[in-house]
Amino acid sequence: MRIARWPCAIHNPVSRLLPQAHARPAGGSSTARFSVLPEPVPMSFDPAIILHHDRLTRHFSGWPSFHDAEVIDIHLWRGQIAPGDWDDSNIMPVATVTIRVLRATQEVWQGPDVLAVLRFHDVDAIHLDDFNHDNMIVSLTITTEERGTFTSGEPLPPHRVVTFDRGFGLSARLRCMSIEVVSAEPVGPGPLPGPPYPKPQSP
Repeated sequence: MRIARWPCAIHNPVSRLLPQAHARPAGGSSTARFSVLPEPVPMSFDPAIILHHDRLTRHFSGWPSFHDAEVIDIHLWRGQIAPGDWDDSNIMPVATVTIRVLRATQEVWQGPDVLAVLRFHDVDAIHLDDFNHDNMIVSLTITTEERGTFTSGEPLPPHRVVTFDRGFGLSARLRCMSIEVVSAEPVGPGPLPGPPYPKPQSP
């Protein structure tokens, strides 16, 4: 017996069907079994907590569904901390994620997909798993995590906990202090411009 594997997912505008590995006799005909991912769960948060959220919401008349969205790029920067006493010019770690948000999974389907760049500031507790050539996610969820209070009793600014729920490929979770929409621009069908990195030459 040997295991037949398919390296890519099959896209459906409403839900993603993922081929599952299964056993078949060597030399025999292959058949595929598919599992249907669950429908997205609506997010219940105020987009106003996100800096420049309007750059993204203007394309969708509200915060979009990230069902079947594709994570294209993840960039991590450690920040910049000056030696000596703490200074407000110090910058804590930053994560920047580029995501292709699909029109096909929105309540109103019109116009092209949108390439969104989201930036997460003061990041810690980053967990990344199974980054691959597709990185389709089921949803992107943002929740609030309280941090306690100042000595005066006033609440500290909360953490934002961001989860990229796995569809095929990437599963990720991070905690940050603030979120920003850097850009959100329509993109046509087909491959995105690139690649940003040259293919390595043979040694």
